Amino acid sequence: MSPAQGQFSPTAFIDNYLRHQYHVDEARERAERYAARPPRENPDAIRFWPSQASIVLPQPGGLPTRVFGNCHRKSYWALLGEAPSNPVEPKGTRKMLAGGVLEDQESDLAEKAGLKVERQVKFEYQMGPEVLVSGKVDLIVWPPDVMHRVGVEYKSGYGYYFSQQVIGNSKHVGKPKVENVLQVMLYLDALRDIPYFVMPYIDRGEMDWKEHIVSLSAASNMIHRLAIINGMPNQDMNLAAIYRRYRQLAEYVATKTLPDRDYELQYDSAKVDRLHSAGLLSKSKYEKHQQGKVVGDWECAYCPFRAKCWGK
Repeated sequence: MSPAQGQFSPTAFIDNYLRHQYHVDEARERAERYAARPPRENPDAIRFWPSQASIVLPQPGGLPTRVFGNCHRKSYWALLGEAPSNPVEPKGTRKMLAGGVLEDQESDLAEKAGLKVERQVKFEYQMGPEVLVSGKVDLIVWPPDVMHRVGVEYKSGYGYYFSQQVIGNSKHVGKPKVENVLQVMLYLDALRDIPYFVMPYIDRGEMDWKEHIVSLSAASNMIHRLAIINGMPNQDMNLAAIYRRYRQLAEYVATKTLPDRDYELQYDSAKVDRLHSAGLLSKSKYEKHQQGKVVGDWECAYCPFRAKCWGK
């Protein structure tokens, strides 16, 4: 509700800060932190975050393979320091910050409950001459009477899709999001004394939760180091495929070559029908398309470079 004329609105005041200055301040603070880091062994290597990981996976129903995870074009522009054409709106920033608050709350409670904890554990490692992977883990705990550490990566969300597909119910078995599993696979490769990660997904609306367990199969060859999700190996999700995409992105950045788009802002009618027939498009989105509305990948709809990429 808007304030009456002449009355001060603290929320609108904060909105103005979030819209125009918050991300500038965040970028400056990140730059200051990076500048304070010790020199790298290979200064030519490009630093990637686990959140920039991606992989090409098959789809059901005879559909072609597709990318899951971060779009190469989006990462390319971000790595080159391009200014977003579609900055995050205050609502989106608040959602992001709310997820961080919930993560801190759960970490606090884990410690108060008596667990020995390590918070915001940083790591960095070289993967070949051109790729440096750098990140931090939400939480690492020492369970009682267990001789090893356990990684914890909190995720939160809300809404029908999150409740049905990620947390699950009596009719649907919940599954972790692919892009989140890719991040945890990299954590496990960096912190090899940790046998598995627990991924608690928390519904910010209902406060329901679901834990998914991710580990890596034991193998010396990265092609055979598979993601094991809730006890089931995924033959298509391996570390080699993730690092392959990182190296491709490093080549694009080094040669200043704009990558192809990995996602679509708007599907054509034929693709909508194929996805709907394969059960990969919800009934509500299919009806939205039939009403003449835009249906496409959410990665494009919420991309900070949407206008720069698509011209709209």
